[in-house]
Amino acid sequence: MSDEIIQWLNMLANICTILGFIIALISLIYFLKDYKNKIEYETRKVFIEKRGWTNEGDIYTQDSIFFSLEIENTDNYVFSGTITTSNYPEKLTFYFDKVRGKSIFIKIHKNIGCRDVDLALAKLKFISPDLIQITFTKGFEQDNYQPEFPYKTLIWPFAPDLKNLIEE
Repeated sequence: MSDEIIQWLNMLANICTILGFIIALISLIYFLKDYKNKIEYETRKVFIEKRGWTNEGDIYTQDSIFFSLEIENTDNYVFSGTITTSNYPEKLTFYFDKVRGKSIFIKIHKNIGCRDVDLALAKLKFISPDLIQITFTKGFEQDNYQPEFPYKTLIWPFAPDLKNLIEE
């Protein structure tokens, strides 16, 4: 009789241990999801609050093509903006695609008439709140009358409103 009670208590302890492990695992998953969501929110928030990003002004860079990203539609979750380059006369449009961790993915379009044509994708990886590494993928062949961008470069914030005042 006492062996049966010991076995039942042993089985009950094993069940409680397994349930405790499952509850701890579920708590860990929710914690990691919440942490990931906070990082993605902060990444997006920092990018939008700066309103403008550029690779102009670095005297140590090897880039010969300079560009600026100006964020225009910040009220929506799916923000957008324009890209101005030093080697292409027309402005390009970019749209938010997704956020993964400390990286933002954008789609870049060229306006032809009243429609947008996909040109490229770009990955913006946050190094610090004032420095982003941007990597352009897909597209941008110069012989197709498309702008040429550096494959990978660093960008930092600038004030688009001040730039417009200087140009005027």
